[in-house]
Amino acid sequence: MIKKENKGNNYLVDKNRWTKLNLILIGIIGGAINGVFGTGAGLVMIPTIKLATKKDERVVHATTLAIVMLMCLVSGTVFLATNSLNFRVIFWCAIGSICGGVIGTIALQKLKTKVIEIIFSFVLVIAGIVMIAL
Repeated sequence: MIKKENKGNNYLVDKNRWTKLNLILIGIIGGAINGVFGTGAGLVMIPTIKLATKKDERVVHATTLAIVMLMCLVSGTVFLATNSLNFRVIFWCAIGSICGGVIGTIALQKLKTKVIEIIFSFVLVIAGIVMIAL
C-alpha cells in the first residue's frame, strides 16, 4: 500500500514502476549490508531513498528507520536461531537505545532539514574515520 505524506497529496512512493524497482534494489542492498555488517543499512538507504523519492529529509529518515527495524527483526531472528546473541548486552543497551530513540525522534522533528543533512554527513565521515582507525 502506498502511504501518503502529511503534507498535500504527494505519495511517498511514486506510482512509477522504475521508482518501485529502484526502491526494491535499495532494499536488497540495505538488507545485505545489514546482514553482513550488522549495521549501516540506514547510512546507505537514507541518501538513496531520498534520491529515488525526492522527499523531505524527515520523511526519508522516518521511513528508513521503519525499514531498518524490519531488517533488524529478520537478522535478529537468524542470529537467535544460530545462538549468536548476548542477551545481557542486549538488555543493557536496549535501555539506552529506547531513551536515545525518543530523544532522536523529538530532535528530528525540531531540526531544520539542512541541519539534519549536515549532522548526518558529519556522522558518516566520523564513522568512516573510526572504522579505518580501528
